[in-house]
Amino acid sequence: MIHVMDREGDDFNTLFPMVFSGYGFVVRMTGDRNVSTGPKRSEKAPLEAVLDKVEWSKSMRTIKLSARPKRKASKSHRARRFRSARLKIRATRVELRRPDNLPAANSPARFGVNVVEVSEIRAPEGEDPVRWLLVTDRPIDTDEDCWQIVDWYRARWQIEE
Repeated sequence: MIHVMDREGDDFNTLFPMVFSGYGFVVRMTGDRNVSTGPKRSEKAPLEAVLDKVEWSKSMRTIKLSARPKRKASKSHRARRFRSARLKIRATRVELRRPDNLPAANSPARFGVNVVEVSEIRAPEGEDPVRWLLVTDRPIDTDEDCWQIVDWYRARWQIEE
């Protein structure tokens, strides 16, 4: 079984029990966060900086994006037209750090996860480009592995039904 969650699942206290219990998961991250870059707690870097050092795969894919009418739009999810989006991917393994505001007694200092970044190539003018940061315990060894993670995330609405 693989748990698939949108950004509301991006929480250290949600993720670490799944990692340590062996549950499969794909979760869209809400944004940038610090990741461990060494054994000391002070050794950290923004995930964005770590991803910037990872090459994009040559593998690309075109997907259909559903329309989002103005009445369903929000600040974080602007209205958009139905369109095709050309996507690229890159992936790496990172260690998520326990947030400073979480008590050490209740959670691990860090744990390893895989991250797949999905980015749209040349979004139409006036449209927000697709960009997803997907955190998972699934393998990211091949482009096919990474696209499978993207497919699971994209299927979340059908999964929830």
